[in-house]
Formats: sequence, C-alpha cells, structure tokens
Amino acid sequence: YGYDRETNPLLSNYNKQNLILQKQSIANNTYTIYSLSEALTSSNQFNKIKLEDSPSIINLINRSGHQSHWITNQQLYGAFDNLVTVIADDSNFIHATNYNFGTKDIKNNYDERVLDKLRDIISKRSKKSSTFIIIHLMGSHVNYKNRYPSSFNYFNDYLLDYSNYGLFSSKEPKLISTVNHYDNSVRYNDFILDE
Repeated sequence: YGYDRETNPLLSNYNKQNLILQKQSIANNTYTIYSLSEALTSSNQFNKIKLEDSPSIINLINRSGHQSHWITNQQLYGAFDNLVTVIADDSNFIHATNYNFGTKDIKNNYDERVLDKLRDIISKRSKKSSTFIIIHLMGSHVNYKNRYPSSFNYFNDYLLDYSNYGLFSSKEPKLISTVNHYDNSVRYNDFILDE
C-alpha cells in the first residue's frame, strides 16, 4: 500500500468494510518458515514458548469441532518447508498441488492450481460443521519470474524513476528485471486472492 505501481488493483477495489487493512504489521523473522511457524502457533519472539509446546491455529480449530483443510502450492517436504508442514499435518485434510521435493524450483507451478481445490472444498463442505481453510501459496518467493504466467507480464519497464525507486532506479538491466518480476508476481497474487 502506498506503492506507486498498481500491484494490487483488485484488492484495492474491495469495499473497505469487507477488507481489513493492516498497516503496521511486522514479521517476527526474516525467514518465512520461522515467521509463519510463529504466526500460526502460540510461540512468538516475546513469550519464548518452544514451537513443539505451542498449540497451532489448526489444533484450536480441530478441538472446537470445525473441519480444517490445508491447501498448499508449496512443497510439503524440503529444506524450507518442514516446520510449516508439521503444522499443516494437524489439518483434517491436506491438499497438495506441488509434489516437488527438496530445493527444486520448477516453472509453471502457478498458484492458480489451488483454486479448483478450494472451489471443490467449498462445494462439498458439510452444513453440520464449519469449515476452516488455510491456503499456502508460493506467492512472491524467489525466483519471481517463475511465480506468474506470461499473461501477467504487466510491468516491463526499462528505467525506474529515481524519485520513486531511489537506488533501485539504476539502469542495471538485471536489477530492473528483478523489480519488474517481483511486481508482476505480486500483481498475479492479487488476482489469486481476488478469485
């Protein structure tokens, strides 16, 4: 929010009553795996509760009698995913769309793969109990250019204005390309969230 490029045009058009905007959110770690692990459990940087001693949001949902689903387009097992997978494993149902293992990053593994599974869960959900769904996207993880289809190649500037980008206004093609790929991945994520 406040970025001069339209990376989230769809979410920006949401009725403000239906969208909660968090302007002061701060991640508790620089690594997604640790940040997400603590965001989904009672463990955090302030209370020093060990992750293995912390109930997760999935544990709480299950204990309250709701049905829990975890839809993921990230790898379940690999160098960067095991802690999050431990939390996901507590879900009543895990729906994986990415069957890669280790550190392998393939192209064409776009987040829209989760949408059919989400629609299927919603159409089949029980009227007797509530359904809680977590969707774990690839989002804007590196390699950014692998996170969106070519139809979302919206930003392809060759120069970035210094007044908006400061040091990133360089004429260095690789740097400009990285900014463009990242912004395109965010714009694609906007599309996924809108769906």
